[in-house]
Amino acid sequence: VVERLKAAAPRAGQAGVILGIENTLSARQNVEILERIGHPSVRIYYDCYNLAGEGYDVPAEIRYLKDRIAIFHFKNGPDYLETGKVKFEPIGAAVKEIGYRGWIVLETSSPSKDTVADDRRNAEYIRRLFA
Repeated sequence: VVERLKAAAPRAGQAGVILGIENTLSARQNVEILERIGHPSVRIYYDCYNLAGEGYDVPAEIRYLKDRIAIFHFKNGPDYLETGKVKFEPIGAAVKEIGYRGWIVLETSSPSKDTVADDRRNAEYIRRLFA
């Protein structure tokens, strides 16, 4: 993976593209990979739910990775963002603390089966979280 990303990174950089790595490795392991690649066009696509499920301290991991994060992925399994097992308040605080200003992708469920209402509810929660 490192060899392939090392080869692709300069082309991505020339095109103004960031290659985001999404995985279930620790922050330290991800930093090791990024250092081996050695190019600013490769960063981490951080999936809070998956990494919390692996037992990581997500806010601490976010603080460790800082500007190595390209984008965030927020979901909470079959639940709404504010009611599932992952607690997004400490995650939101960590995201604010590192000064992240990019995209947050919501991959959320529809507990009520009204996808429009449920998407709206999750989006409103995120807006309040980052207000």
